[in-house]
Amino acid sequence: MERLRQFVAGVDLRATGKWLVLASLVGIVGGLGAIALQLALGFSTHTFLGGLAGYYPSEAAAEPRWFAAVDAAPSMWRLVLVMAGGGLVSGARRSRTTTGASRT
Repeated sequence: MERLRQFVAGVDLRATGKWLVLASLVGIVGGLGAIALQLALGFSTHTFLGGLAGYYPSEAAAEPRWFAAVDAAPSMWRLVLVMAGGGLVSGARRSRTTTGASRT
């Protein structure tokens, strides 16, 4: 019990409070960023795979569906074209933002 009293007496509450507030803010911003990423991925999946190719991948059973699926027959050719186009855009973007020796 004495060791606990010594520990508590040695804690600077002002600095501890500051770090607690900063850590909470980092957690809140990180959580909001994760929610924004999840919505952006759902929107892009709905727009590109669903809207352009007619393919709506199934969701996990416990996950809510943010964007409604439309009953449409998926076109495999359009699905391949959408995926290939995404790969080309991603590769072109990476090659523009990567410099000389670090390209792999």
